[in-house]
Amino acid sequence: MYLEIAFSRGDGASQNTILQIGQQLRSEKRWVEALSVLETFVDAFPRNAAAGQALTMIGQIHQANEAWQDAIAAYKRVITDFPAGNWIQEAKWSIAECTINLSQWREAIAAYEDFVQAYGRDTRVAEANRRIGVLKDLARYQSLVDEPNKRKAFDAQFQIASIIQRQLNSPRKAIAEFRKVAANWPTSYLAAESLYSVGTIYLGIGEIDEARQALRLVASRYPDSNLADDALLALGRSYEEEAQRLAGLTRVASAAVAQERAQREAYQQVQEARSRQMLDSARRIGELRAEGKSELADLEQARFAGGNTMLNDANFELAAQRAQQAVETLTAVQLADRQDKINAALRRAVEAYDAAARVPLADKAADALLRMAVIFDEQLRDSAAALTTWKEIVSKFSGNVVAEEASWRIAKYYERAGNWAEAVEAYKAFLRNYRSSPRAADAQFAIAEGFEHLDKWVEAMDAYTNYLNNFATGPLAAKAKEQINWIKTYRL
Repeated sequence: MYLEIAFSRGDGASQNTILQIGQQLRSEKRWVEALSVLETFVDAFPRNAAAGQALTMIGQIHQANEAWQDAIAAYKRVITDFPAGNWIQEAKWSIAECTINLSQWREAIAAYEDFVQAYGRDTRVAEANRRIGVLKDLARYQSLVDEPNKRKAFDAQFQIASIIQRQLNSPRKAIAEFRKVAANWPTSYLAAESLYSVGTIYLGIGEIDEARQALRLVASRYPDSNLADDALLALGRSYEEEAQRLAGLTRVASAAVAQERAQREAYQQVQEARSRQMLDSARRIGELRAEGKSELADLEQARFAGGNTMLNDANFELAAQRAQQAVETLTAVQLADRQDKINAALRRAVEAYDAAARVPLADKAADALLRMAVIFDEQLRDSAAALTTWKEIVSKFSGNVVAEEASWRIAKYYERAGNWAEAVEAYKAFLRNYRSSPRAADAQFAIAEGFEHLDKWVEAMDAYTNYLNNFATGPLAAKAKEQINWIKTYRL
């Protein structure tokens, strides 16, 4: 309606309103709707002073959805079509960033050099120069990767991925480069580490399904790697965190997650449809020109332009509707049967931790078993399974900090259950193995209390006396003296 008003009245206010609608949709990450409105604005009002700004936002939408070529094309139009505009500076910077994601290191160097030369006083010049240095290193490593029969090409590729991750802070690009190591050199000693890096980076950016897939591959493809148990441990933690998220999930939070996912999928659907249209158009027009039918080719080009516009509008509207329906569906699914989903996530965490503990020569086995036991005890309320796991830790890893924790929990378990004889023996075992532990004093006092519950008054008095002898300044020293006097008065 605003478009019709703008054309019928030549109303500048209506044009600005259309731009504002596009800006609002973009800020809400409603990508396909924003793209439709902003493209309409640029095509309808190419002489508007804000057309360059709208085209820049189109590039930013493509960039946010990792359509690097489409983003570059939009930014180049800003530079060529609006040479006097205020958005050329941002377009040049963004072109350099997009070029990095296409692995075009030398082209990216040239883009940053162009930026520095054109805008020497910009606050990002120092960062541009830093990136130029990093890109030169990437280009050197790339030359090693591209050399035929290079024995250590896999190492050079790993360095490329690591540099991008650490120095360019580009997680998705780092993932793509690490994947090349695992895919092209699967038997190299860096393949497992590359795949593990893929998984942990995905976890860092919140793409959990992709992270889990990569982490599982580390364990299944490289079971003898020292990262196999690390991967399974990370997998287990991801399920624990999922359970925590589900426990705190609100409809608003669920809708926000669903919105982002649905909008990305809608954008991909629209772009795929548009790409097919453009290929069909280019092929038909090319055939006509090859046959010498230039006039017919021009007519066909015009026909395609009009038809594609209507088809694009239909695709935009359909994708937007599907995205909204997907948000409602995903939100409902996430909120339904929440406790069952929490328990299912915890069970999967236990499975992952159990697998980590069974990895040959795993150095994280004790940590994995402890996490299992804690989940059994505190969340799944399966005390028998928790006790079994704690006992396994104590028998396999006696002497380390994890075994100390497990030993303490065994004693507390028996105490809570009122199994005083077992509790006393468990606390005694704890004291024998961990006398220097900060909990040693509490264990000694608990032994005395356990004997009281068993009506073994002499043993209880001896245990309180041991507390005073070994922990004279302990917080329970006064209580120990009081209990000794009470036993002497009333029980002996």
